[in-house]
Amino acid sequence: MQAVLNLCLILIFLLLSTVSLASPKDPIWMDSHSGKVTPKGFTQKYKRGQIPKPNKGITPPDNTTSKTSSGTHSTVNGTLLWEDHYNREGDLWDSADGVVVKGNKVFVVGRTETTVGYIAFSVRTYDVRNGALIWENHYDREGDLFDAAWDIAVDGNKVFVVGTTETTAGGPSFSIRAYNANDGVLLWENNYDRESNLRDEALGVAAKGNRVFVVGNTETAIGGLAFSIRAYNAINGTLLWEDHYDREGSLEDGASEVAVSGNKVFVAGWTYTTLGGGAFSVRVYSAINGTLLWKDYYNRETNLDDWAYEGVAVSGDKVFITGLTSTTKGEYAFSVRAYDTTNGTLLWQNDYDSEGNLLDWANSVAIDGKRVFVGGGTGGTAPDGGIA
Repeated sequence: MQAVLNLCLILIFLLLSTVSLASPKDPIWMDSHSGKVTPKGFTQKYKRGQIPKPNKGITPPDNTTSKTSSGTHSTVNGTLLWEDHYNREGDLWDSADGVVVKGNKVFVVGRTETTVGYIAFSVRTYDVRNGALIWENHYDREGDLFDAAWDIAVDGNKVFVVGTTETTAGGPSFSIRAYNANDGVLLWENNYDRESNLRDEALGVAAKGNRVFVVGNTETAIGGLAFSIRAYNAINGTLLWEDHYDREGSLEDGASEVAVSGNKVFVAGWTYTTLGGGAFSVRVYSAINGTLLWKDYYNRETNLDDWAYEGVAVSGDKVFITGLTSTTKGEYAFSVRAYDTTNGTLLWQNDYDSEGNLLDWANSVAIDGKRVFVGGGTGGTAPDGGIA
């Protein structure tokens, strides 16, 4: 997912993809715009239980109104071409979390709320030219529980939307729903509860050909939260292979984003050890059978938190992963790591602390030729600095 709609303001780094590890260069240019924005997954909770961190979901504070908003701007001069602000029902919470453009359609996914159904797993599809609504789907799996869509992928005439859906018996599920891109007809769905009513959640999706890959976290009573990937047949939803990785005991591991290139699946997330804390984690699999091809777990400093968050982009023989890393002096840093796709060799990295021991994080990445664009947020101490 390259576009993250609920980040209103972004920091953009422009880096050379050819920089060597031995002599990493500073960004060519950068821009920070101050504003108070809450990054996904920090000190946020469901109304029914604690969400693992980091996590794509946020619950609105009490007495807060929000709209699912979408719009498009001219690439030439930024003129607003059209916009849509969707309030599903009165003074409740609606939010968009992912967007994909395909042909003459733009697909937006997220959460919408009603007084009866609570939070719904939602998809809205617009005409990219004028913003006309083509179709929408709001899925409340079971009554007044929490359902949310976090990510989307489009391949051919199919739309794959992933997130979490909840039942009283099974708790939060690792969920995917496949729709016809033209009319929104549900083609198939899969709601996976790994063990009874523990926490399972799909956070990222990528599709290629007749396969779709979904990543997130799944939980067991013994292993805690696992770094999970499930590969499905894109036509009928049959499970092809899966991997649930518990790095050490009952700690919190999770996968947040995935990309496919050739016959490789690149998954980014976080894994924990009692000695090393949270690691910036990358696991690369064979798209055919799920064989692990290479892996990397990066602990920047002792037992602090490091996470590969949401950005994964592949270009040729390089893969770029974004997230955050920690030091005792600088706290959280805006981090980018570039790897060789063949064997996982680290090519270069950049860890940016905007100002002392504040919160900085990177969570999206896009590639244009030899340039890498990275978006996220940085903290400031100046009045009204907040997160920029």
